[in-house]
Amino acid sequence: MTTSIDAPTDMANDLNGFCSAKSIDLSVVTDQSGILKVVPSGPERQESDLETVYAGGWISCPRARALAKRLSLPGRDIGKLLTHLDVKIRECELGCFG
Repeated sequence: MTTSIDAPTDMANDLNGFCSAKSIDLSVVTDQSGILKVVPSGPERQESDLETVYAGGWISCPRARALAKRLSLPGRDIGKLLTHLDVKIRECELGCFG
């Protein structure tokens, strides 16, 4: 079962292509029906949570693991997605997203 995440139109095509190329089982929608919003960060890196991921922001390692569980994805897939979105993982517990 594919999980849907929501992103602005200008990000959705890139994210769908990335997920397809990396075989990440996510569908990116633009109608706000996804269980997670992906949005650009502000001028400073913003903290992402389980509801919103800020591209160019940051997320704690425990929260990234919880996000992987919420999206029913392996940690390495979340790691790839976060790297693609330039989301920095803080408080890292080495090896979780490799």
